[in-house]
Amino acid sequence: NKRRSVITISSIFFAVFFSVVMRSFQLGSYDHMIRNIIESFSGYLQIQHPDFKDDPVVDNAFTYSESLMQTVNENSAIKAAVPRLESFALASTGEKSKGALIVGIDTEMEKSFSKPQERIVKYIVSDEAIEMLKTNENISKTLIDKLKVIQGKAYASRGRLEVDLSLEDGEPGSLDEIMQACAYESGFLGHQDDGALISYRLAKYLKLSIGDTLILMGQGYHGSTAAGLFPVRGIVTIPSPDLDSRLIYISLQRAQQFFSVPNMITSLSINLWDNDDDVIEDVKVALMAELDASDFIVHDWKTLNKNLVQQIEGDNISGQFMLYFLYFIIFFGIYGTVIMLMHERKKEFGVLVSIGMQRRRLAALFSLEMLLVGLVGIVAGLIASSPVIAYYHQHPLHLSGDMAKMMEDMGLEAILPFAWFGSYMWVQGLIVVCMVVIASGRSVYKIFRLREVAAMRA
Repeated sequence: NKRRSVITISSIFFAVFFSVVMRSFQLGSYDHMIRNIIESFSGYLQIQHPDFKDDPVVDNAFTYSESLMQTVNENSAIKAAVPRLESFALASTGEKSKGALIVGIDTEMEKSFSKPQERIVKYIVSDEAIEMLKTNENISKTLIDKLKVIQGKAYASRGRLEVDLSLEDGEPGSLDEIMQACAYESGFLGHQDDGALISYRLAKYLKLSIGDTLILMGQGYHGSTAAGLFPVRGIVTIPSPDLDSRLIYISLQRAQQFFSVPNMITSLSINLWDNDDDVIEDVKVALMAELDASDFIVHDWKTLNKNLVQQIEGDNISGQFMLYFLYFIIFFGIYGTVIMLMHERKKEFGVLVSIGMQRRRLAALFSLEMLLVGLVGIVAGLIASSPVIAYYHQHPLHLSGDMAKMMEDMGLEAILPFAWFGSYMWVQGLIVVCMVVIASGRSVYKIFRLREVAAMRA
């Protein structure tokens, strides 16, 4: 019965397809959160003064030495480690002022860690750029409408702007003109630079551009006054909207001078080759064994970012609840097709048993048949979900409107990427196999309780 087989396989196919796609969406969102805030900024581990976490002031800084870096770099699991001096100050220009996070960085070492040089703003879709393009005959009205959707956004690469514009086959010829109109000249910090890199949203709020002077006022070592003028060398776009609205980079030497803490840092941020929880814990324990506990403490990213952990855990619980609800619906779909199959073949089974086929062999044959049908549905579901996952991993969903605003208020970039292929796909397939086995259990029981005469009259 081809129709019956197609219905059964379709039930299993959709079960696998939707569960895999939903789980990929969940895991991709979590990975995006972590990479936005952890891997691209704070690091998976940080070495700090024991009191700095609860009292993050420069008084709780510690001396930065080559021996400390050597101890860290000897661990093969560590990908990169960079010194930082972090504190808060009031950023001001003209009549505008705002509290900002000041991060003193080693500009050369940071290039292999958070890679701020790759986030330098190269294009801004400004009002002036759109007005200029409106007068260009090569730019269609449709393309102008697309530009209005991303109006005010800053981009560090040509590719990202091209993706957001979703250019069609007939439009790529005008891309160069758009890039030229939206181009923005921005620089980077030198090793001993006295200037600053300012995040895009903060620069927009303070109405700063390249060459303007930024005033910083804060508290230095042991209550001393920290004040200085910093020319804006460049503007960077940070994936996390929360950081993008308050982050200022200055060179490490200039930060030590500004806060009056020569040769001192507040943290040594560490990224790992593998971000598995067990690996992070092993590296943390190994570093603590090498360092003096009275002078240093090693924190993992979960300790330093409790709000992010709570957001992920809360979303994961609600996501798993939705997934279980989906499994519940899917199970009864599979169960219904199995019952239909059993009733349609009841007479067939009665005939087989009446001519001498053993019930256990019939039950084994039925179970094997269901398992094969299930495997066909599972493999088809995995194959069908693969291009969806691959596409949305490379081209994340870009949110707009109230949903985008809600995510940005939570400190997250308003995009929804899918997770790349991984073990979660096989886990979903295994769960569906279990559902097929459970759904087949009642039919196997019915085979053992089968009455031949009644079955042949069915």
